[in-house]
Amino acid sequence: MKRKLINFNLFRLLSQLSILGILFVLAYDFFIQMNYVDFEAYCPFGGIMALGSFIENESLACSMTSKQIGMGIILFVSIILFSKLFCSNICPIGTVTEFISKQGRKLKVNFTPKGITDKALRIIKYALLAIIFYFTLETSELFCKKFDPFYAIATGFNDDVNVWMAIISIATVFVGSFFIRMFWCKYACPLGALSNIFKNYWAFIILAFIYVILLWTGVKLSLFWFVLSISIIGYIQEILNNPIEKLQLIKIVRDEETCIDCKKCDKSCPQGIPVTEYTKVNHIDCNMCGECVSVCHVKGSIGVNQPKKKLVWLPTLIVAILLVIGLFLGKQFKLPTVNIFWGDGLQKEYSETFTMDNLRDVKCYGSSMSFVEQMKQVPGVVGAATYVDKHRVKVLYDPQRIEPAEIKEAIFNPAKMLNIEPGLDLDSLVIVNVKVNNFFDAYDTYFMNILLSQYSEHTVFGYESMYGEPVNLKLFMDQSPLILNNLKDFIEKDEIIFMEEGIEYTEDLNFEVVSIDLLKEKISRVDFMLKMFKAYNATCNNYENYEQRDIETFRVKVLGYRKNQQMGAHLRNDIARNDTGIVRVKTYYAGDYPIAEIEYVNTITNPENIWNSISKDTLTVTYTNGYVQKLKNPFQFEKIRSEELLIKPEKQH
Repeated sequence: MKRKLINFNLFRLLSQLSILGILFVLAYDFFIQMNYVDFEAYCPFGGIMALGSFIENESLACSMTSKQIGMGIILFVSIILFSKLFCSNICPIGTVTEFISKQGRKLKVNFTPKGITDKALRIIKYALLAIIFYFTLETSELFCKKFDPFYAIATGFNDDVNVWMAIISIATVFVGSFFIRMFWCKYACPLGALSNIFKNYWAFIILAFIYVILLWTGVKLSLFWFVLSISIIGYIQEILNNPIEKLQLIKIVRDEETCIDCKKCDKSCPQGIPVTEYTKVNHIDCNMCGECVSVCHVKGSIGVNQPKKKLVWLPTLIVAILLVIGLFLGKQFKLPTVNIFWGDGLQKEYSETFTMDNLRDVKCYGSSMSFVEQMKQVPGVVGAATYVDKHRVKVLYDPQRIEPAEIKEAIFNPAKMLNIEPGLDLDSLVIVNVKVNNFFDAYDTYFMNILLSQYSEHTVFGYESMYGEPVNLKLFMDQSPLILNNLKDFIEKDEIIFMEEGIEYTEDLNFEVVSIDLLKEKISRVDFMLKMFKAYNATCNNYENYEQRDIETFRVKVLGYRKNQQMGAHLRNDIARNDTGIVRVKTYYAGDYPIAEIEYVNTITNPENIWNSISKDTLTVTYTNGYVQKLKNPFQFEKIRSEELLIKPEKQH
């Protein structure tokens, strides 16, 4: 019986299916098991963007680490030496694009642009590459996440994704590629543009050398201009399909003598390359997929490096080896997410370093910069660096001015966490002082509050944390008889299970109670709420330009609000942008309930307009970087008269 011939590259298919299988497992873990999954963990494009950000700003974009940078470096080297193997063997978007284009061709609705149309479309990906680099360098955030079709789908359109931009990208992948051959890969993928630049590496190397020389001579030139220049040159090289001999160790080779010109290789090429027009396939779109080799059954006509031996397994093997090298390389060096020094040269010379690990709230560029700003306020601290993969911080300090213990105290953020508002019939609360180990960052604060809310023997209305070794917690509880050992055992639970937005989570805990005592002092209900309620007071719309006689106050009772979150700024951002007559937003606790005061210019707006603004279901918040977010109104209000207020405190605790 005649053996059935395989007309596709089985090794590449196994590689592609393996990647998709891993992604499906991760998706199950993320969407079904509700576990955190880092879909950027091994992204080479993100690594290259992060490296650019580090060169330009001395900071890594987003939550990028040396792991992604290592993969980016391997991508660069592999393209020069072996062609675009990532595109053909690993990229999930490439796999999907190829499958969709193939279905379009089966239905005879998919065509391959040629001539001027093909050349014009190719500029899209270079424009996107330049735009992504520009905004990434400006913000130290990965701009590509806003519209990356893979990231949008994998994360379920998380907050980093711009919905409309992502929808357009996804439509480009699915709809565009159905009608136009490999539309995303050939015309829209910024990584494809970067890969083609690396493939024609001489221009990249020469321009990089010129850029370094200019910097060395003192010319201040943003990395963006280098990227823009190489994008323009890369596009020109691509449309010319410059056939210069490249430093590529593997390539598709065809023997004209044995080839029967059946053109099966032309038809099988996912990119639509006319393979029969080449003896060495050096087309810019060739990514060594090997489909042309697999489909040919004329012995000695086409193969990898030599027609006599097909070697279709070789590119896939190289990919596997490169992945291992990339992972190894990423572990050999550590680049800080941020590394900022604000002291003078003498301080740097004599400074010492304080290192602290497991600060889980240091997890990206934004939180790293928040940490730096926090450290700038500490006398004696002259610099700080963060490493988000290890949640590690390194603080440079002047040992003549500050001690490590003082730095640790400065890093600690004391918190006041409200769990339940005491009822009006409760005059006072008892205070339990707990000293606890393994409690330090914001995550510990959050999980402790959830834990205490589940204590069924007594009601814990809230707690306050203060720095110490161990950390001091003050628990505010009801006055029924307490069994402190039961409370101690409860705090030392191994895990908590809780619901958040309808989803069940399990979190491991490691709190260790050193001591627990019932204090003699008590706290009144009013003083407790004054301490716990997060008051807000900020002006807007040129408040200082108006006379006090022109300003009136509209007061409302706050029936509902997000405990332990300061949302006053979000309310002010929305209503002040939509009503220029609003000049101040203020919230405070007034005896029995919280109050919101909206000060307004009586010649511009009125209480009815303000009520309509503050009572709507959705707020639109516009951030300083232009990002616009819609969120459910965190407040619920009720109209009141001024004389209904019991007290208006002079100050909030």
